[in-house]
Amino acid sequence: MAAKEELHDQPGDSKILRNSLRISPTSELTDKSIGACKLKALALKDSTKVAGAGAIPHLVALLSADTPSVIQEDVLGALSNLALNNPDVQGKVAAAGAIPPLVALLSASTAARVQGATGKALAELVVGNPENQEKVASVGAIPVLVALLSAGTPAHVQDMAAHALANLAYQHPCNQGKVASSGAVPSLVALLSARTPTSREVVTALASLPAGNPVNQGMVVSAGAILPLVAFLSANTPAYVQEKTLAALANLVINISDNQDKVVSAGAIPPLVVLLSASASLQEKAGMVLAYLVAGNPDNQDKVASAGAILPLVALLTASTPGHVQNTAAYALGHLVDSNARNQVKVAAAGAIPPLVAMMSASNPDGVQELASFALARLAVNNRDNQVKVVSANGIPPLVMSLSFRIPPNVQLVLICLRQISASSTYNRKIVAAADAITPLVDLMTNPSMPASVFPTASLIVTTLLSDPRVCVVFTSATPFLPLISLLQVNYPQDVLDGTASVLSHLARIGPSIRRELDAAGIIPPLMVVRAARSTPPDVQEQLDMLHVALQVVCSCQGCVSKRNCVNGQTSHEGSSTSLLERPVATTSVAEPVDPDKVMQELLEEEEREKAAKETKATTKKEKKQRQKEKKKGKEKSRDEQVATHSAGRSVAPAQPAAVAATSDTSATATTPAASSPAAAAAEAAPAVDVAAGTAPNPTSNQLQQQQRQRHPILQVIWQFILLFIRRVIRQIMSHTAFPSLEQPQRMVQTQLAQPSSISAPLGEDVARTLGGAAQTSNSAPSAYLPTPQSPAAPAGAYQRLRHQPPSISAAASTSTGAHGLE
Repeated sequence: MAAKEELHDQPGDSKILRNSLRISPTSELTDKSIGACKLKALALKDSTKVAGAGAIPHLVALLSADTPSVIQEDVLGALSNLALNNPDVQGKVAAAGAIPPLVALLSASTAARVQGATGKALAELVVGNPENQEKVASVGAIPVLVALLSAGTPAHVQDMAAHALANLAYQHPCNQGKVASSGAVPSLVALLSARTPTSREVVTALASLPAGNPVNQGMVVSAGAILPLVAFLSANTPAYVQEKTLAALANLVINISDNQDKVVSAGAIPPLVVLLSASASLQEKAGMVLAYLVAGNPDNQDKVASAGAILPLVALLTASTPGHVQNTAAYALGHLVDSNARNQVKVAAAGAIPPLVAMMSASNPDGVQELASFALARLAVNNRDNQVKVVSANGIPPLVMSLSFRIPPNVQLVLICLRQISASSTYNRKIVAAADAITPLVDLMTNPSMPASVFPTASLIVTTLLSDPRVCVVFTSATPFLPLISLLQVNYPQDVLDGTASVLSHLARIGPSIRRELDAAGIIPPLMVVRAARSTPPDVQEQLDMLHVALQVVCSCQGCVSKRNCVNGQTSHEGSSTSLLERPVATTSVAEPVDPDKVMQELLEEEEREKAAKETKATTKKEKKQRQKEKKKGKEKSRDEQVATHSAGRSVAPAQPAAVAATSDTSATATTPAASSPAAAAAEAAPAVDVAAGTAPNPTSNQLQQQQRQRHPILQVIWQFILLFIRRVIRQIMSHTAFPSLEQPQRMVQTQLAQPSSISAPLGEDVARTLGGAAQTSNSAPSAYLPTPQSPAAPAGAYQRLRHQPPSISAAASTSTGAHGLE
């Protein structure tokens, strides 16, 4: 009664109450029929009020078998409208016991209209309601619904049965398995192939069954569903059927490369590219299918790009496109360029980078920013040109901001992109530092929920920024880095300790104010404990030692037995406990707060200066190469002229026997001390004058060889070593030769001097010199035939003239030996 009074006070509620009373058990069949028909219409307007008027129990009671089919049809329609998109009413209908009689009507009723209405009621009761999905499946509704898919069932009943099966299987793995094991897949594929696309229920069922279920994906593909599904993508198919078809294809190809190839082989790419220019709903779903087709599939990436999908996908990134369509386009482009250098170039050339950067604006929802960063990072990874375009489009600050989303796959990708951008130039490192990248990077390094691969990449970026002298001046405080001190634990992994020590050691080198902040934050005790631990690996120990030195806490006491005695960084055991960090240090100027606009202006000016310096350096280098080339040509020309002049001089120079004799005399007497006087050396070194011509003669070939050896010191040393070796061999031979009388050496000397051709040059020349010197001392022992090591050598000029004058050596040598009285 209270409910009735409440309803009477609201306009229109009296009609609901009156019709609810008409379907009471005590009413006549005519009133029940009228009341059910009226409630069917009222439920579409306000299902909550109809349910609150107490109509649900009366409607459920009319589902009995003795109720006429006409009334049952209206009751089923009213229940369907009550449960439509209303979870509360769905629960009330199920609580009133409507599910068992509904399932009974499916198998007991012979009226096709009642069966169709029952299937629709069950479909509306379970949609988005896992409890009702389980209840309907538990009372045996799935086999009954599958049986209604047979060929002899009316078309509208088949549609309603497929609709109910689709809702029962939607995001419910248990029901997906039950429906597939009941034999629904072949029946659905048969309906799909035999009928024209006049409804979407069959396609919807085929979309729900394989969603997230690899077993069902294989069953649907094996049943031959791909070809008829691709055929539904044609232009003459209704849009709502195309939407469900796209959903079915997306669920079939996701994460299964074989299905991806089969769908592409069926010719799905061209109609999918066409649908990118259709309505927003079709654009979204077509883009999603393309993304799943190319994910991790290089061949499909190239095929989709060749089919012309890049330009329409980039066009969907504009601000005028709905947000969900932008997300799908960015997602598809991200998979299209993944590990594909050719597509990276094509997508960047199509102008995708600026709109992706615009999508990462803080005014957009997080989902839009996330997918935009996903695509932008994949465009820039391992592509230097695209990285330059990202920097030019001011894409670094949005990428840094995207690290705060903490989505592991996307975070790792963005970190790799930022690491490569930071490593390329000081200009990029300054922009990354100015974008306040330290805070999210340190947050990722200290977040235990992040994957292990995140820490090394993040620590490497921070170390790169701190190691650049022109970038580290931006960091005037150690506050953003202080959370890293908590990572100095003995039981932490090696890469964590190594990266933490590297970052903190580079930070401590910036200045004394930073070191004092680290000391005040308590870095010394955990640092010394980790350093003293025996389990610390050598590589980590090296980094910790570097941090220790950077902090200036090296113990200066003489009585330390181990590093554990220096936990507090004390300078002595007996003295005060003041650490070295607290000692007075020279004050340094603290950098002013960073102005981003000012930093960007300085960066642009510095870039222009570096560009001008590079151009100047290139010009200077080119001029230097030109001068070297000209100098080399000049040397070659001068050498050619010298050789030509020498050849001409030798062709006209006459033989001078007397000069040769004089030269031989000079060579023979060169072992005397007088020959080593400076005047004689100067006279010998002076060039001889050609009497006939009145000019200095051309240089001989031996002189040219000597000049070349002087230009090449190594060759000169080698040549001297060879001459020394030959002389020593000759001396060794002569020292072991025994002569019985003085006549025999005289005859040997004359024989050797008479046959100069038997002695090869320069060995013959050295032998001649040696024998000439030996002939001067006829009354000595046989060992006197060799000059002593202390004897001065002949002047260079005389020696060269002796080697290269044409007259016979024997005549000159005979004259020399005769002059010294061997006879």
